[in-house]
Amino acid sequence: MEYGGFFNGTIVSPKAPCNQNVIELNHVYNGSYGVCIEYSSNNTISRNVMQNQNHRSIYLAGSEYNTVSENQCLDYLSSAVVLGYGSRHNRVFRNECITAKMGGEAAMNINTGSSDNLIDDNHIDSATNFGVYIGGDSSRNVVHANTIFHSYLAGVTVENDFVKPRPAHAIFTRPNYAPPPPPNDRWSRVGAFDNVITNNTFGAGHFGRKIACISVNQLNGPGATRTSGTIISGNRVIDGTNIAYGVYLYADDETRHTGTRIFSNSFSPGIANGAFNRMGVSSIDRMTHHADRTKR
Repeated sequence: MEYGGFFNGTIVSPKAPCNQNVIELNHVYNGSYGVCIEYSSNNTISRNVMQNQNHRSIYLAGSEYNTVSENQCLDYLSSAVVLGYGSRHNRVFRNECITAKMGGEAAMNINTGSSDNLIDDNHIDSATNFGVYIGGDSSRNVVHANTIFHSYLAGVTVENDFVKPRPAHAIFTRPNYAPPPPPNDRWSRVGAFDNVITNNTFGAGHFGRKIACISVNQLNGPGATRTSGTIISGNRVIDGTNIAYGVYLYADDETRHTGTRIFSNSFSPGIANGAFNRMGVSSIDRMTHHADRTKR
């Protein structure tokens, strides 16, 4: 199916999408993907049990205006829900995402040009690298009122690019798994901007780790893109075990990491907030364009 997506930096709706299907009340075991929706719109995926997928429980690519709700995603190896390749205006809410399997990407994984998606009121208890990950030119996504426990790197991360190896001080970014595809050999084209992280509840990080509840990172890839306009507000910690930072900001180049607003969060005593550039120098005041009123 032809579509305009991530690899040319534009988003165009699919020409002949598969519309208005309902996938409901199924129990799907094993396999690579439980449900795969590609270049489709206005579908409902609801009240299913997805168990033991070795890749993703629910996967959307280039898809719009879909609803993913009240599913149980259990024992997945990579991700519970993925929105990728220009997926936009999807709502993912009231799902349970639970796995003790380590090494996966993120329970909720939003990347490759996906925008205007709502991740709302999900329960995430996941040993994946991230509870929610937003990256690779993804913009205007809202992560709201989720509970996130046992992440391996960070509860929620926003960043613009995939870089391998990642810089030493970008300790809560995604460990990228492969070089970018030819012919342009770059992952990011327009940047990650205007993402919102609000009113989420964070519990303990993975055993033995020192995670960040929320990280926002700008990595220098060949596309010279930016991470900008991230809003972080109303978030709280209920168990600070294995958590090192409430908010952690990183920038290879601070001129390309702008407009981060951090306010009215509540983190446990002893949990720091920090920001560092590639030399390990603290730079939080220059990277935030709004007073940090985060409570500790």
